[in-house]
Amino acid sequence: MERLLRLLDPRNFSEGEREDSARVMVKSCMNVKQGENVLLIVQNDEKRRILGKYLEAEVRRLNAKPIVVMVEPEEMMTEPPKRVIDEMMKAQVILAALGLNQVQIFAHTRARNMATGEKKARLGLIATFVPGVTHEDIIKIRKRTDEVAQIMDAGDMVRITGPGDTDVTFSIHGRRCERLRASMWEPGEWGAIPLYAESALAPVEGTANGIYEVNGFFEYVGRVARPFKWIIEQGRIVDVIGEGPDADKCRAILNNADENGTNIAELGVATSHIELFEGFSGTVIDKMLLGTLHLACGKNTTFDGGHVYSNIHHDAVSAGMTLIIDGQEIIKNGKFMMD
Repeated sequence: MERLLRLLDPRNFSEGEREDSARVMVKSCMNVKQGENVLLIVQNDEKRRILGKYLEAEVRRLNAKPIVVMVEPEEMMTEPPKRVIDEMMKAQVILAALGLNQVQIFAHTRARNMATGEKKARLGLIATFVPGVTHEDIIKIRKRTDEVAQIMDAGDMVRITGPGDTDVTFSIHGRRCERLRASMWEPGEWGAIPLYAESALAPVEGTANGIYEVNGFFEYVGRVARPFKWIIEQGRIVDVIGEGPDADKCRAILNNADENGTNIAELGVATSHIELFEGFSGTVIDKMLLGTLHLACGKNTTFDGGHVYSNIHHDAVSAGMTLIIDGQEIIKNGKFMMD
């Protein structure tokens, strides 16, 4: 946890570490080219202003054209304000230096979906510097993510088994996988950089049935100290089983959401091999840990084929699971099987 806290504070890094990390993010991750219009959305706090300063300097070094828009933290807890959306629609590349909560919310906004889906901007979400990540790491993550996504794209049926009597099945027939590859080289690619990676899609609505234990991380709960279970029927969470504050918070979140908050919205498979810490951190970073997977509840409209809108989208990360797609083991007892 001490290492994570240090990582999340850009003030802890040297000048050289900041410059090297910004270079990997802007060049290796985003492939920013000379003459491109690059929008920098920078949260107005000391940590993100530092990030923005070094990202802007690297954009200028590559002879691209930076446009900086400052935002207050509370402005990015829903759809971004109009002045931000207007600039997003004009940019070829978007770099969003935001807090972890804002990163997660922004990722699932209509504005992000429009910028990358319709306008085909390349978009990178950035919470901090990560010194030590190399161009070679980025290539390895990209290749692994593509390999998993190809299986999911062609897949029909998913089964997840594991701790806490987990045994849930659902269809992914006809659903196309999002490739969050920590590298945005092609029009419309987006994700968190420099190390966040997953292959993710929306299960076919109404097809999920079974039990899923949440034992790692749940958004707005954090690190799960006492695992709890989702009871899933016909694509919806019909009950949350468990004692303690984590289960109580999950129940409260679902009870306070709209009618679609219980929808099984996503299957995400982590594809990043970079280990920043041991175990779960209690942040969205947990979703990238190789060998873990997550289901999400709520909105799935930001995924190909998804047509259920909700006012929430919360990921539930678990370890120790076995993931099988059409008979092929992707993860076995928490170990990634495709490397």
